[in-house]
Amino acid sequence: MKIAIQKREVSKNGKIGFLFSTYDEMDFLWPDFFRLLMKFWPGFDTYFDSYISMCENKSIYVSDRLTIEPGGLSNSEYSYSERLQNCINRLDCEFVFIILDDYFIKSLVDLQRLAETVSLLTRDTTIDYIEYENFRTKVTKEKEELDFLARLQNRMFLCNLQISLWRARSLSKVLRLKENAWFFEYYGSVRAILYKFRVLTIKKGERPIFDYDFGWLVQRGRFHKPTYSSYVETLSIDPEMFQKIGFYDKEDRPKKKGLRIVHFFKALASFFAE
Repeated sequence: MKIAIQKREVSKNGKIGFLFSTYDEMDFLWPDFFRLLMKFWPGFDTYFDSYISMCENKSIYVSDRLTIEPGGLSNSEYSYSERLQNCINRLDCEFVFIILDDYFIKSLVDLQRLAETVSLLTRDTTIDYIEYENFRTKVTKEKEELDFLARLQNRMFLCNLQISLWRARSLSKVLRLKENAWFFEYYGSVRAILYKFRVLTIKKGERPIFDYDFGWLVQRGRFHKPTYSSYVETLSIDPEMFQKIGFYDKEDRPKKKGLRIVHFFKALASFFAE
């Protein structure tokens, strides 16, 4: 029997939860993903108050001290946003750290500056989330408390699935159930702008806190061959992993038709729907 997912208010308990955005069929990514995370993030397996993945059934062994339990909802029966909200509910943490399963960390995490951003988010309630990528150019000129951070300008994909630390209530607020990941990012960005979300990111050109590639390993459900080959050589990932999903051929990519105006109006309408 399918259960109904509802948004739940999270108490201000100061806890931080780790949410791994993945699903059961991507389990071939996990061994190398967590091997690199444990290598480049000393103490990762005890850093957070709670851990969960968006899987349905499969637990993820990370270390003798940590096994990440699944969220329990089927990827085929529940939307991305329903599974995400379910994990937020189960974590029951005031803050949620999100990372995708193909964001392989490539060098040591800057734990000192990470701690500074965590402290900032917990103190400054006007910040909705901090995004840890530094590929953006469109940021505001206003000065932030931490000089390596900048505020993102209002733009499409203001709300996205880069590595980030969210205030749980803000993440739930921008979510609408029954949406896939693309709608979460696209429609959610419209909602985030209308809600006047304050989103901070690492300034372009600053040394990253998390050194990872901008979503290039898996594209449209296939491996990006140049990135994959580089990871085999530099990160020693499983050289046979490509057999699981094959390589992405850009020639097969459908022609861009652009984001139609209908999507904007649907996103606008979603702002008023709960």
